[in-house]
Amino acid sequence: MAEELITQDPGKLLEYGHITDGKVYLKAYLQYPERQIGQVKTTDESALLYFGNRFNHITAKVNQLLSDIHEAANKGSYLMKLIHMREQLGTYDALGDFIPLFQKLDEAEDEIRGLIDVNRHKNLEIKSALLQELEAAFQVQPVEWAVLNATVKDVKDKWLKTGAVLKGSDEPLEGRFNEILNDYYDKRRAYMELRQRLIEERVAKYTDILNRTKALTGYDINPSWAIKSLKQMKDEWKEVGPIPKAYFEPIIIELKDVQKIVQRNIKNKRGGIKPGFNPKNQVFFDNMRKKQELIKKVYALSSIDLREAFTQAKQMQEEWKTLGNVPDHMKDEINREFNYACDRIFEQSYLMRNVYTRYRFFNSKSRIEQLSIKIQILKEILRRDEDELSIMLKTYESLTLEERRDPNFKPSYNRMRTQERKLKVKDILLKEMQTELAAL
Repeated sequence: MAEELITQDPGKLLEYGHITDGKVYLKAYLQYPERQIGQVKTTDESALLYFGNRFNHITAKVNQLLSDIHEAANKGSYLMKLIHMREQLGTYDALGDFIPLFQKLDEAEDEIRGLIDVNRHKNLEIKSALLQELEAAFQVQPVEWAVLNATVKDVKDKWLKTGAVLKGSDEPLEGRFNEILNDYYDKRRAYMELRQRLIEERVAKYTDILNRTKALTGYDINPSWAIKSLKQMKDEWKEVGPIPKAYFEPIIIELKDVQKIVQRNIKNKRGGIKPGFNPKNQVFFDNMRKKQELIKKVYALSSIDLREAFTQAKQMQEEWKTLGNVPDHMKDEINREFNYACDRIFEQSYLMRNVYTRYRFFNSKSRIEQLSIKIQILKEILRRDEDELSIMLKTYESLTLEERRDPNFKPSYNRMRTQERKLKVKDILLKEMQTELAAL
């Protein structure tokens, strides 16, 4: 090729430039005007050879790029490198015929853009089909949430793996996709809330039966009345309805243990089993009052700085452990209330840490803007936590009864319960903020 021989003939380089007053110039070509590219340091011939060699160097770089593009499976990834090479070529200080190099780059760019256009058409077809699949999945009635969840996950994975589409089609397509997903998350949350309420109602009924069964374990229980009560509660139990194993098994395991005590007491009239807490014991009721006062203090923390509130709530959790026992029939309820009060502080603190991380000037915004930001971030946190809890529940349900009773599994079970409890608190906070925003 001509550009490979020019260093052997300095005179030929004068076709592309000239030396005037000790300065080396590149002649005008294409849209580029004549310009000075250097100066003579020793002789005119050495200056011409120097800039001729520079042309050979840039020619080699162009040819290497074109070779890489030719061999690449994903030619579209080289588009920006090619554009940068053209920009570099237009300002490169060398003597030679630049026009063929620009032509090669133009041809390569046309080819790449053609391939990109084809791929974007193909991506448009793929995403349009995925969108139709998603829309069709939402039209199935009644909703099978396990199937719908699997479909949404599959479509989301494929969508993210599919490249860009034609300009002008991307925004409507992405907008519709996000609209469907947001609707899905809202409906899934509503379904989960409804399902959770039903589960909680049934758990409450099962727990009530369990607590009434515990009341039959006293020394002075009348055997015939106890037998009648057990039969009645057994009939009630059958009418409650199913709940997930993760909720049901701890209750049924405890119920069976309590029933054994009751049956033994009935058989022996006055078995050696000591009764539980005596509700008439004044000590227990004193403890109850102390715990109720502590709960009020936790709720009051919402009016102070959340960082300080977080620290104080942690301290109150430690104080709670020292307050002693309460009447047995009140224990579950007061523990739930205390945990809820603390969880509100912790979840609000966690939310605001996320808010201030992403919005440094959050405090300068209007109340409406602040609520909108908090709602948006809390929704993101909720989605993530719902997914984590779903994984925990699936793992738990896959275990055998023996594996669930293994002491080594207890920390995992407690984490699952804590995650579930905190998820409910986040949902309450979200509804409160949405109500406040609607009022504004």
